[in-house]
Amino acid sequence: MLPPLRLPARIPGVRTTVLLPLSLLFTAAALSAAVLGLIGILQVEEERDLDLDGWDVAHGVVQLFTGQTPTALADDDTDVPLAYDIAKAIAPMSTAYAFVATATVLLSERWRLMRARRARDHVIVCGGGRTGVFLSRALATECPTVLVDHAAATEQVTTSLVRGIIPLSGDARDDVVLQRASLPRARAVFAIADAADVNAAVATTARTLVLARATPLDCYALIDDPELQIALQARFLGTEDTSAFRLHLLERDQVFASAVVRDDAPDPRTATVVAGTGPLAVALAVEAAKALSSARRRGAPRPVLLAAGPHPDDLLSALLGRLPHVADDVELQTVPRAGAAPGAAVLDGGLASATAYVAGVTDAETLKAGLLWMQPGDRSVAKVVLCVDAETGIAGTLSTGLRRRRDDTGGLVRVHSRTLAVADPDHLREQVLTEKLARGLHARFLRHAAETDPARSDAAVQPWDRLPETLRASNRAQAEHVAEKLALLPCVVVPAGPALPTFAFTDDEVELLAEAEHLRWVEERVAAGFTFGLERTERTHPDLVPWQDLSDAEQEKDRMFVRALPRVLAREGLALARIRPRRPSAQGLRV
Repeated sequence: MLPPLRLPARIPGVRTTVLLPLSLLFTAAALSAAVLGLIGILQVEEERDLDLDGWDVAHGVVQLFTGQTPTALADDDTDVPLAYDIAKAIAPMSTAYAFVATATVLLSERWRLMRARRARDHVIVCGGGRTGVFLSRALATECPTVLVDHAAATEQVTTSLVRGIIPLSGDARDDVVLQRASLPRARAVFAIADAADVNAAVATTARTLVLARATPLDCYALIDDPELQIALQARFLGTEDTSAFRLHLLERDQVFASAVVRDDAPDPRTATVVAGTGPLAVALAVEAAKALSSARRRGAPRPVLLAAGPHPDDLLSALLGRLPHVADDVELQTVPRAGAAPGAAVLDGGLASATAYVAGVTDAETLKAGLLWMQPGDRSVAKVVLCVDAETGIAGTLSTGLRRRRDDTGGLVRVHSRTLAVADPDHLREQVLTEKLARGLHARFLRHAAETDPARSDAAVQPWDRLPETLRASNRAQAEHVAEKLALLPCVVVPAGPALPTFAFTDDEVELLAEAEHLRWVEERVAAGFTFGLERTERTHPDLVPWQDLSDAEQEKDRMFVRALPRVLAREGLALARIRPRRPSAQGLRV
């Protein structure tokens, strides 16, 4: 069969890949021309009583595809058969198509390479297979996107791409490949390969290529191993200028679980069940507990979170390891299993209309447990949320559209795909540490303001969703500076876990970091056009003074921020870890 025709993606009005039927059409035309030409030549041989051997016949058929008249018929004025005339018209078209298709196949890689090297202010997606394709398609609506993968230029990938995506075959860990993708001029890199060590290598390689940038490159890397996260952050901590590179480490299971809980939020008025085993079940329990804690109203009873599955006690232990203080806001219980069926459970009669999040180590386990929760006799479960890797197969038959439909028991079934969750760029950006920490710090500020000045009602004491964008940016700037402060100790932020030692700032460290926060705030205010003034106005502020000249009350505000940092991180399932002991020094922290 003739090769599929591939045309350059930027030619106006032409798709990146002409679909397979076109190739089949010209293949059929070529075969028809060969058969009709053979029939025509044999008819001429019989009518004219020619003595043609096999070579003459084959040569005559080949000459049809070059637009020439067969030598055996060249010197004769006798009419040729109709079959031969038809073949003579069809064959050159097939030859032209084959030539164009072959040329485009040979030149397509060069064309993609040229486009990638000329890209500016674009996004690079490294690895991920099908997830990488989906993420690239979403990012292509915002800006040009380069997809770097071993199979990026294969038919399976290019046929599913859209305009604005540049597929580039190669190993994303190779600095030469990233140079071809024009990484020094990119705005962001998403390292989403299945292997965490590959993503870590991409981040390390990208860091070495952007040392001379004036604006920072954002690198989003999926790293599920906490120890690897510590090692990767330590690799960049305090050794080189970090102004040109911002590393955002994400956990795949946490990203998936947060997307599930966002779209199917638990109801604090009813029971919430997390059933299953493995890291995803733990991540679901963490995100569900965080959502229940945030949704709990002051004075209301604690919402109930139940752990189910083969090992519910282990699930609760893992949850408490990630969120040590969650029991203050959420009542934790285990659910006895019904018989020996893994994942099924019997709820207490007083906890009706529960939402059950189901996640197993494999999709088969998830579906098996989910079907047990959906059995007709169990009316206490109003909604079953299945969390699977792919949205195809049996899971795809359970729901449509946004993976929603009513099943036969009258309950609401939802199926969420890890592939689609990780391929949502907006959600990935929301899960970076800076964004979560900014929200957490603002929530801590609101609690402090409510305790110290309940009558305050200015724009700064609004919930995050109603906070002016200028104040959100200020919170994000404070959160971004956390890594720079922690580098003074040095410490890093990592996923919480029982294996991590208990962390606490010393008094000297609190003082050091509080002074660093005041210096950051002063620089931010001065850059915004503020100057010192005895009265606080739209362009003056009395606290634009060196740290030692601040009042005790103002200094205590910065100390409060430092002391609250471990608790704010703990509410997000994060913790602080020391890289190596180092004596704090406040040298250089002067206004």
